[in-house]
This record gives sequence, structure tokens and C-alpha cells, in this order.
Amino acid sequence: VRAGPTCAGCGARYHEECAQIFGSCAVRACGGELELARAVAQVLPRLAGLARRVGRCELTGLSALGEGGPRMLVLDLPCPPEVRRNPGPAAQVVGELLGQSAYDGRMRVLSPFPEPLVRLRSAAEAERAQARLAEVGLRSVAPRVDEVIRPFRPFCVLRYDIGPERVLLESTRGERAELPRSRPRLVLTSGIVVRTAPHTAKLFQHRPGLAYGRGRAPTRIARKPRDHREHQLCAYVYTSPKEPPFLFLHRELEPFGREADRATVPEGIRFRRLLDALSDPADPVRVLPEVLCGNEAFFVPTDNLGKKRSNAPFVALVARLQAHLWAAAKERKGAA
Repeated sequence: VRAGPTCAGCGARYHEECAQIFGSCAVRACGGELELARAVAQVLPRLAGLARRVGRCELTGLSALGEGGPRMLVLDLPCPPEVRRNPGPAAQVVGELLGQSAYDGRMRVLSPFPEPLVRLRSAAEAERAQARLAEVGLRSVAPRVDEVIRPFRPFCVLRYDIGPERVLLESTRGERAELPRSRPRLVLTSGIVVRTAPHTAKLFQHRPGLAYGRGRAPTRIARKPRDHREHQLCAYVYTSPKEPPFLFLHRELEPFGREADRATVPEGIRFRRLLDALSDPADPVRVLPEVLCGNEAFFVPTDNLGKKRSNAPFVALVARLQAHLWAAAKERKGAA
């Protein structure tokens, strides 16, 4: 990781990639603008690189700017079928926005996940960039930067009760909330994998063909690296991208009330029934691609030693971007 600029206000030094993402000093008492943020458009790293740094700090300086703050241009992907059949014009425009080649633009256009492209200084510049993308058939959204990179603080559900009009929820901290079943909402589900660093396992293998009783039989020791994986299903429920989402982990849920009578039902079936109750009839449950659980590029270190890696931050970021795209599509539909 290359060293980037130094904050002129407090002297804090940033990696170049962190400066590209944040654009301003993360020190709470400072919040000064970094040198890289003075450019009209600053290229953002790919989604995996963004997930490693999102949520590590809260930019109070950007939040104070409100709607006049910098914007993050995000592509709504996967792209429409007509663009996928002929991605050349779209790749050229995306490459120009990135200041790179059409090949780099093609890599972004054909991604299965929403792609953050550039950080822009104002909403007016974001509107002009969105208009260029719309000319080649690409949908996009430009939320505020601080809304995308703020820390992940979901409402982690521990207990739930499904009622005819609302779902009662209790968090792992003892907080209570209710989700009216008539309220529009976005439900996304995916698998979360936690991988522990590989360790060496000793395998003792006896040599064949040796008779017992003639001394100690020699053995051969083979060392084979192994890792441990924990997998469980999760669901994010958004009622608004500006509000914390509800997070359901299927192995940590405990039904209460009317659902307590069904405690003997297998947890997989209970989770499926819960998704059916949470889903909006106008917007069915969205399932994120299975590649999230197997591709090592989507795993992020979750401890200081780097022994544990998980795709949970990547899934949380994809869900947040999908919520912004869902809200923008709902606004366009209401305006039409």
C-alpha cells in the first residue's frame, strides 16, 4: 500500500487508497480536506478494496456538509441485457470517467455487483456523470459519500415474533423494534463465511506389510494444511438506506410469542418462513450471487492478527449499495 497525502490541518498521514475513498481527515477534531479531494473526480478502488476500509471511521466533517457534500457515483449492476450483448460503448464511457482505458471500463460494466466508480465534489457534477451513463444505457445512483462509508451498525435480531400485521423484533442488546408488513422494504439474503487461518495437521500413517510383535512398527508423518470454515445464512432488511438495517443470522435467531411453539421446526425451515414473512409482495427477496461465499477476493480480515477472514463486510457493503439503488428506483417509479 503506497503512502498518500498528509492532512494540512493535523498532520495525520493516510494511505493513498484511504485518501481516495474518504477525501477528508478522519480525526474527529479536524475533518480537513485532503489534497486528493481537490480533484473534480477521484477514482475509487474496486468493491473488495472498498469493503476493507468502509466502516473503520466516521467522517463527521462530511456529514456536516449534508446534501452539499461529495457524492459517490455507483453503477447499478448487473447491467441490462442489451448492454451486456454489446458492452463497447458503455465500457468506453466508464473508462473515460475513470480516466482509464475501455478495458478497465469493461471490467466494471460486466461486474455482477454494484460498482462504485468515482468520488465527485458536488451533486451537480454527479448529475452530469449520470447523464453520460444514461446515454449508453447504464443506470446509476450518486449517494453522499458519508452515507456509504459510515460504520456498519445494523439492528442484529436475536428474537422475533411474526404477527398478521407486523413482525416484532428484539436485538442482541435487548432493544425492541417492530416492522410493519405493509411498509415497503428491501430484503437481501446471502451466505456469510468465517474462515480461520490454515493450520498444519499431522497424519500418522503405518507402513503396510509389517508383522506385529517384531518391535515397534515405523510410521510416516504427513503434514497437511487445513482451515476451518463457519457458514450461515443471513438476511438484510432495509426500509430506507438512511436507516440502520435489520440483520438476521439464521443460527442465532430465537423465536418467541406465537413462533415459540414452532421451536422444534428445523432452523432452515424457520428461516425460510421468516423470509416469506419479511418479503414485500411488490419486491421479492433478492439473493446475492453464491460467488460471495467461495471467492477469496471477497474475504476481509476481521481481527488484528489476520488469522480470521470473512466475507461479512463485503456482503454488508453490497447490501448497502443495493439499498441506495432500490430507493432511487422507487423514487423514479413514484415520479413517473
